[in-house]
Amino acid sequence: MARTLDLNNVQQSFMDLTLQDDAHTVVHLDITTEANVNKLLSIGPDLEKLKSGNREGVDMCYDLAAQIISCNLDYFTVTGKELREKYRMNLYTLIAFFSAYLGFINELSNQKN
Repeated sequence: MARTLDLNNVQQSFMDLTLQDDAHTVVHLDITTEANVNKLLSIGPDLEKLKSGNREGVDMCYDLAAQIISCNLDYFTVTGKELREKYRMNLYTLIAFFSAYLGFINELSNQKN
């Protein structure tokens, strides 16, 4: 029996992220590590630190975003500092990113069940 695999129907990435630099860099995100997902799921108290401007909490959130974004299909790596400076990610877009990524993780989790 012949089988057919149409590579046009294979999902390329889990989430495409367009950054805020002048080139509008697009990163095709893959699933991050389980450790990063666990950090993301427990980040609530650190998001509160963002509101107060706690530097350590802010840096931790940007670094986590960088770790998640660096898990991609493009061999693209980024640091928290680069997200803030080069890619102009602010606190609002940082929270939007976390929210969107959590949505994809939840969607993936629900598909497996």
